[in-house]
Amino acid sequence: MERVMIDMQREGWNIGAVVTDNAGQCGRVRRILNLRWPHITLVICFAHDVNSMVKAAVKSKYATVTKNASDTVNAINASSSKWLVEAQQHMRDAYGYELYLQQLYETRWNSMHACFALSCGFVVQWRC
Repeated sequence: MERVMIDMQREGWNIGAVVTDNAGQCGRVRRILNLRWPHITLVICFAHDVNSMVKAAVKSKYATVTKNASDTVNAINASSSKWLVEAQQHMRDAYGYELYLQQLYETRWNSMHACFALSCGFVVQWRC
């Protein structure tokens, strides 16, 4: 990593910060580079922390809600000839257009938000 930084400086880059993974060996690299390059900010990529937070939420007391929302979305998306058609019709009636029901992917933090937001909003509209 330090060789890359040296090469970048030779090419005229002005390095102000370096973002690394949160793995153990990256912490060691950050500590070493911090001593050698004190004018550069070395930070941990927060996406890993957000991903860990989402994984913890999926496995927490919200696990039942998460599983129900995910199972509902998966079942509707999988039944292309019956429930998906009916769900799409209800969406057109309620919103004037169809919405995509987002599946929940544990490694994608924004999929949880999309899955819950669309599922909850759609269920409220469907029951009316």
